[in-house]
Amino acid sequence: QAITMADGAGSSSAPDGATASEVDLDKLLPAILQTFALVLLGAAANMYSLVPPRAGETLGAYTAKFALPALIFRQIATLKLGECSFRLLVGMLIAKLAVAVLVAVVTCCLSVAPGVGQRERGWSMAAIFAMVTTMQNDFALGLPILNALYKTENTDSSALQYSDYLYLFAPISVMIINPICFAVLEFANSIARRKHSPNVAHERI
Repeated sequence: QAITMADGAGSSSAPDGATASEVDLDKLLPAILQTFALVLLGAAANMYSLVPPRAGETLGAYTAKFALPALIFRQIATLKLGECSFRLLVGMLIAKLAVAVLVAVVTCCLSVAPGVGQRERGWSMAAIFAMVTTMQNDFALGLPILNALYKTENTDSSALQYSDYLYLFAPISVMIINPICFAVLEFANSIARRKHSPNVAHERI
């Protein structure tokens, strides 16, 4: 089943060349099944020790330090930023920041309850939870689903596709949200060390 989505106001909410994009729902289920089948195969291989631990560490290091950074660099370097919908990027930034702030506020409110823990520990947990909730698996789940839903066969091969935006969404967490959370984490740890250091010095005396 194919659904055509037409943007009558222009291409402000869609990539250039995709004002009338065709959503193919028939390809969605196979894409989801293939993705989760690979995840289950990886979990089964780890559970039954089909892959030696050293080989798993090597594959993980290669993927995280070489393959994925090279892929992201290549896509961003060849991406035409002038054709991007900056409304979509700003909207994603606001959405991720809203989720991070909401999670941090709720965590801080729960951490100040009696018997839960110190305030600095609450700040640390809020920073960690905010990072975790904004780190989604864009490339493993987003790319197959977007490529299945939206046709990438275009007359203009250089036209920006919906899946290309994933390479711009990923740096939002890495370059904006994560540094803020790390700063809060270090600030909370420094306050905790400053509070405990006089007690340690007094015990030594």
